[in-house]
Amino acid sequence: MQRLRRLPEVTDLGAIGSLAKEKTNSCPYLKPVHHLFSNKLQMDVYLTNTEVYKERLRDGFENKGIIGYALAGPEACQVSVAIYTFFSQALGTTVQLQNGTDVLQLLRGQIPGSFLYQGVEFYVWEPDASP
Repeated sequence: MQRLRRLPEVTDLGAIGSLAKEKTNSCPYLKPVHHLFSNKLQMDVYLTNTEVYKERLRDGFENKGIIGYALAGPEACQVSVAIYTFFSQALGTTVQLQNGTDVLQLLRGQIPGSFLYQGVEFYVWEPDASP
């Protein structure tokens, strides 16, 4: 990801959303967001999918802990921000970002790296929201 930030086609817009700090009874659908890091790839990944989480650990990613809680789908608990995941085999990196200009550019192949769309990883609240 650090390599991508230097590309003129990529923008850094700051925080992409807010996570719940803990599980609550008012939103029973929350799932933990696991922060994983690959020293080999110099890449951070954030996951709620348990199977993918286990697979990344087997691949050598380091567990950095749970950073908060999010939802697997939209329209529950007033979440509105989808976190999209793309992977580039050419660059050996995963990129996760909210819907916006960069998502459209990645889907259209306008950002170098031949990124493949892998889906929405989870949903969060707006960056300035208090979940």
